[in-house]
Amino acid sequence: MCRLDLEMPGPPRHRTVEAVQKALDSGKVTVDDIDKRIFALLKLLRRTGKFSDRRETPAERAVDLAEHQDLIREAGGEGLVLLKNENNTLPINAASVEKIALLGPLAKYAAAHGGGSASLNCHYKISPYEAFEKRLGSKASLLYSKGET
Repeated sequence: MCRLDLEMPGPPRHRTVEAVQKALDSGKVTVDDIDKRIFALLKLLRRTGKFSDRRETPAERAVDLAEHQDLIREAGGEGLVLLKNENNTLPINAASVEKIALLGPLAKYAAAHGGGSASLNCHYKISPYEAFEKRLGSKASLLYSKGET
């Protein structure tokens, strides 16, 4: 019987000692599987110098600089894919548009994060709907439907 007491960063949810033991007992995971994962982790730690670098990890801190905001905005814009820009619709000219419809459940959701180790706390988040609302003001009618679910 193998007992695994290793914990990855953060509180375990799926890799608790009990869950791992259950997987071992049921045959879904073998001790060899665990050894391979541990060996891969130790190899990574050695390659990144974590055995010889014993400095404490600095505390996480928020740095909210204008140049960072500009870079994030540019990266976000570059990451968008425009399939077709008929009649040069984009960028939207707030002065010449009367009505815009935003469709889909994510139009009013500010999705600006990853999950797990990629998670982050933003200085602020804004949904696409809020962005259009802010940009258009009262110049145009903004319509929304979450669509069919």
